[in-house]
Amino acid sequence: MPCLIGYVWRQAYHGDYVCVTPATRAQAAADDAAANSRIQQGGGAYGPYTCVQGYVWRQVVPDDYTCVTPAVRSQAADDNSQAASRVALLHLCVTTWSQGSSGPYIQVDAYLFNFGPVLLEVRRTSDGAVLWSQQVTATSYSGLSGGAFYAQTQVLKPASATDYYVTALDIASGRWSSQVPLSNYCV
Repeated sequence: MPCLIGYVWRQAYHGDYVCVTPATRAQAAADDAAANSRIQQGGGAYGPYTCVQGYVWRQVVPDDYTCVTPAVRSQAADDNSQAASRVALLHLCVTTWSQGSSGPYIQVDAYLFNFGPVLLEVRRTSDGAVLWSQQVTATSYSGLSGGAFYAQTQVLKPASATDYYVTALDIASGRWSSQVPLSNYCV
């Protein structure tokens, strides 16, 4: 999964895709490089990977026995707890809204975008024709991760919602979201 802008994969081990700051990634690489020098020779109370005085196991995963400072271990735990909010998932969902006696219209709710401009489109499935398009701004919303937005279209919700979909271009990353059928309501 791609990280939101400003974050990179930690790569403390092969397959570590937790998104962290570049400084934290550099720290993980430095800790990995120094790992052997931080293990107590001949083992100790915690087995063959007992750390020398002043170091503890990083434990980005349960079997990570890389010896780091307690502050780095705390940072790793915090990064793990924030992992889901740092991934550019480009999540969209659809609701409806009404304006006076007209409606229902399509409303799109989104989060886990990069902060900044997003091109939002409603398209017809059969030929890809754009029925509505608008640039919106993903910004911070309480309780939502990454950049978030909602937009109310001027497109009436069709009786056959499966014939249409919503998609969004995260301009900062150049990535398109998935194509979300209008029948996919927000949960």
